[in-house]
Amino acid sequence: MNAKHLLDAMNDIDYSMVEEAENMMNRQKSRIPRRKKTVLIAAAVAVLLCITVAAAGILWGTPEVLIGEGTQTLLLNHGYLTLPEETVQTIYASRTSDHHGSFHMFDTIAEWTVFYGIPFVSSTNLVPYSDIQTVVWANEPGSQAQLSIMESHMNVERYREGTEERLWRGSMTVFAPLNEEAAKEGSWTRKISEEMSAEILVEDTTAAGVPYVISKITHDSDAESCNLLLYYGHEAVLYELEVSACIGQDEAMIFDDLVNFAETLQIMPNN
Repeated sequence: MNAKHLLDAMNDIDYSMVEEAENMMNRQKSRIPRRKKTVLIAAAVAVLLCITVAAAGILWGTPEVLIGEGTQTLLLNHGYLTLPEETVQTIYASRTSDHHGSFHMFDTIAEWTVFYGIPFVSSTNLVPYSDIQTVVWANEPGSQAQLSIMESHMNVERYREGTEERLWRGSMTVFAPLNEEAAKEGSWTRKISEEMSAEILVEDTTAAGVPYVISKITHDSDAESCNLLLYYGHEAVLYELEVSACIGQDEAMIFDDLVNFAETLQIMPNN
């Protein structure tokens, strides 16, 4: 998944903005300096206590995934995230008057969690193997325009517990609305072509009380492959984990492992 794929499906963003996103990602990748890490840690710890959620007291959000004609949509309606003030200023400083998005790159999950002031919620034995590409959208161009939605994307691989055996490779995209309006109206819409079909395989809640959804997108022109997608949410942050599979035994194994992944979700150590 490239930057264009990452941004292509966001509602209310036209194709010129998608092209802008990909061009900017190629020429203006800005890494968050490691020297800022110590300064941001205090702000991150403080903001963990004040993530704003529409329904107070809700820790795990129920992902809403809708299958429509030619679309699969994830609603971003679980409240909104309040970023650390220094993070907001860093985002503003990296924007220009003619762009809607602010782009950043992170080397590690630890740097990502410190910058945005949120925990990383995952399961064990999931390892990112790429930079973490991120974009923060605003309602309009301009350095002080209201921030709207944060998206982060990383390539990941999953290993069997206690071994070096890789079970699968996939990608993870993380979304967080940054204001009340975005929380009410924001969504991530994936376009489904005429040669593809989508279905919800399971909507369930784990034994620990974590709701999750698994969907399947089949490429009708290639009856031997499909994509399986796991959705879950923690407070105002929603996760999409996508894995390609071959129809049959491989698909069944990955599906079972995504269920196991959901059953073992936890806030990962920040190290």
